[in-house]
Amino acid sequence: MASSGNTHNPGNEFSLGTTTVTYSATDGAGNIGTCSFTVTVVDTTAPVFTGCPSNITVAATTNCKAIATWTAPVATDNCGVANSSTTHNSGSEFSLGITTVTYSATDVSGNTTTCAFIVTVTDTTPPSFTSFPAPPTASAGTNCKAVVSWVSPVATDCSNVTITSSHSSGSEFIIGSTSVTYTATDAFNNITTRSFTVIVVDTILPVIMGCPVNISITAGANCKANATWIAPLATDNCTVASITSSHSPGSEFNIGTTRVIYSATDGSGNLTTCQFNVTVISDLPQVSDCPANIQVITDETDQALVTWKEPTFTSKCGTITVQKSHSPSSRFPIGTTQVVYDATDGLGNSVRCTFSLEVTIPCWPKIYYPTLLLYWHHVQALLYQQSQFV
Repeated sequence: MASSGNTHNPGNEFSLGTTTVTYSATDGAGNIGTCSFTVTVVDTTAPVFTGCPSNITVAATTNCKAIATWTAPVATDNCGVANSSTTHNSGSEFSLGITTVTYSATDVSGNTTTCAFIVTVTDTTPPSFTSFPAPPTASAGTNCKAVVSWVSPVATDCSNVTITSSHSSGSEFIIGSTSVTYTATDAFNNITTRSFTVIVVDTILPVIMGCPVNISITAGANCKANATWIAPLATDNCTVASITSSHSPGSEFNIGTTRVIYSATDGSGNLTTCQFNVTVISDLPQVSDCPANIQVITDETDQALVTWKEPTFTSKCGTITVQKSHSPSSRFPIGTTQVVYDATDGLGNSVRCTFSLEVTIPCWPKIYYPTLLLYWHHVQALLYQQSQFV
């Protein structure tokens, strides 16, 4: 009678790998027959990561990079993890942009699984201007504008920078202040703006046309005079010039010289003046009753006491001041003496009255001299008294 045996039975559990299952049969004579086959257990289950990080976004620092940290994921496998690796470790430094971090795990059967997430480094710092123009000032030309140039600014950033401006160097600007704004924008749309002011000044003075020449007129009875002239006109290349004056045509002027000033100012404050003089002169002082030349003879002292009616001085303007070389009833020596009266009106005008006084020696004998002298003085006194009533 035959007997049989086997190494495994159907339904047995087999380990990972290849296992040989053998069946054997022995007959009554001891002859043995075998039947073998293999059972191969294959691992098709890949490892599993737990705690795979979510995507991370961090802001770059001044070096245009950022350090990102996370908790590393854990890989497990039903049959055991042979090895694991990663492209980046927590705490690594990342450049601007998007970087994929990948963890890989391989089991003993070569099954591989990965865990991946993205680290995004963003630029949140606006661009910085490393050079910037100083505010330029220019003088306008006759067209009231100026072409102004400057060196364009430079801006830096972690990413590419685009610079735009409200005005370009070499543009034409009108008189006044104009703000020029530069805008720097990086690849992450961070924006920096900076401005300077272009100042265009008007340095061309207004022009006064038809400035009057000096005027000279004579004062009237009130010691004043009205002067008339054609008022000048003012023009300017850029703005309307306003003109003012210290006096208007037809104004009344006092005796003397008065300066008349016209001032023209444009919209930029440039000032031009035009001036002329108005001179009011008065009539000269008048003299009346200027004595005629006088001849007298000496007395016993060889001198003569002489009197006369003083001249009269009048002036339409100013106060008369009279200075005289001699006064009536003065004694004069033998010879000829000039008597001078000078009258001034305080305005620079003057008039003079002058006459000569001649004292001579009598021709008669001296024995009769005292009597004749007494008679002469008596006559002179009578003549003087009569002159006071004329």
